[in-house]
Parts: sequence; structure tokens; C-alpha cells
Amino acid sequence: MTDEFGNSCLERPCEAPEEVILRCELVRTPGLQPEDLGVLAELLLRDPQLPSTMEAIRKDLQARGWKMGKDRYNAIAGRLTKAGHLARISVYDEVAQRPTWVTRVYRNPANNQQYIDFGITASSQVSTERLETRDPEREPVREPLETRVPPGQHRTAENPR
Repeated sequence: MTDEFGNSCLERPCEAPEEVILRCELVRTPGLQPEDLGVLAELLLRDPQLPSTMEAIRKDLQARGWKMGKDRYNAIAGRLTKAGHLARISVYDEVAQRPTWVTRVYRNPANNQQYIDFGITASSQVSTERLETRDPEREPVREPLETRVPPGQHRTAENPR
């Protein structure tokens, strides 16, 4: 038997995704709208070899019957970015010999380094002052105040207590 695979390199071809799994945490992400989840699913299912400019994505969504104007798409992209599913990064383009902007799509925000870095920066800006709160165990127990005014009645000159 010959060693057919021993000297060959393993490559993984770029394949169009066939499914997207939306876990409970993703579906219930605070701040995301149902349409955001639909767009995220479409972005995750998108063939990586297709042109993926904002305009191309919008046209594909419109071809499927979605009402997707620029403002609506930008609002959705903003919410997905805030939730950590999109990251806009600068990448050097060898052909143009200059940096260009790329938007990356993440199913899991934990894989988005930009989102993680933003969370670390935001949490480090939290004040380190300790707020004093009262300790209920140190305070004396107070008896509830009693009143002789029946429920629904007012204190008046005839009924001062």
C-alpha cells in the first residue's frame, strides 16, 4: 500500500455555509430586534466568495423581498456592532497599497477581539470609589407606627389621631 496522503498538505476549501445555529443567548440578546437576527443569519449564510459590500448585501436582501433601505441597514448594523456580532477593522490592501475598511461577522461575540477590547476599556473606566450603603443588620429594628384612623378615613379635627 502506498502512502498517498502522507506527503500531501491538508487544505480546507472555502465553502458556502449551509446552516446557522442561533442559540438562546443570541436570540435573547438585549437590544437586538427580530430583524437584526434575520440579517445576522443572512450574513452568516452569505457565500464568502460573493461581493459583500453594503450595497451588494442590501440588494441581495431586497431581492429576497426584504424592505432594506440604507438607513434601516445602518441601524441594524449598528445594533449588531454594539452586540459584538460585527467589527469594522482596517486591513492593508496589497493591490491598492493602502488600508481599507473591512466588516467582519461573528456568530459568537467572544471571538470578536474588538468587542472584547471595548468591553475591557469600558469596564476599566468605571469609578473605583466605593459607595457607602447602609447595613440593615446594624440599624435598630423599628416598630411599625400604628394609627387609629381606620383605612379610607382622614385625620380631621373630629378624628385627630
